[in-house]
Amino acid sequence: MPTASRTMILVCLLGTSSVAQVALDYHLQRAGILPVVPLAAPLEQFPAQLGEWRGEDVPVTDASFLYGDDHLNRAYFRPGYSQPVWLWIGYSKDGADRGNNPEVCMPSHGFFEQQKFRGSVVIDDGAKPRRYRFARADGSESQWVYYWHYTLVPPIALDALTPFQVRELLHQPISSLTIEVFAPGSATSPEVVEEFVRSADGALQKHLSPSAIRGSKIRPVYLLKAGGKVTD
Repeated sequence: MPTASRTMILVCLLGTSSVAQVALDYHLQRAGILPVVPLAAPLEQFPAQLGEWRGEDVPVTDASFLYGDDHLNRAYFRPGYSQPVWLWIGYSKDGADRGNNPEVCMPSHGFFEQQKFRGSVVIDDGAKPRRYRFARADGSESQWVYYWHYTLVPPIALDALTPFQVRELLHQPISSLTIEVFAPGSATSPEVVEEFVRSADGALQKHLSPSAIRGSKIRPVYLLKAGGKVTD
């Protein structure tokens, strides 16, 4: 898997001085880091049953996959399908998981993207998970891959930041969660896999903080304060 990426935060200064800001000044200047946002529940508690899908944990034997602070590697089986769908979830306190994405890891394993299949999955009115299809050059194997992530926004009053704080925060890490779903391109229709993607995202909500933001852009963790709304 790719190495951990360096994360940054970009914010607009909208606020003014206050007693709360003085306390924030002290915290940021002394600690020098953003608060870690933990998962609301460990990934080992992620449901093994998602509708008709029954999951089985798969040990991670490649140490390069064990970046971050919590992981889930599980195969889900559904009656009528001979091959499973694979779910990978990686959480990191410092955004290291965001160095892992299909556009990097699949080519490094000998697959090239069939770009005509690129698309997205509608879950709600929020950001959409990305859909890819990769294949080996000789046509011997193909994979559907779905990718999305959550930025775990720390409990900091972004509107109260001073220019000094913005400079201090520019290279500070932020907690994050990356999700990937893999399915054999020849054995499973994308409609079936996308049903699984929606179920997995719904089940994931109990593991997330209320301020978590879903996204699917391929980049390190950025927060942008614009128009009064934090977006990823």
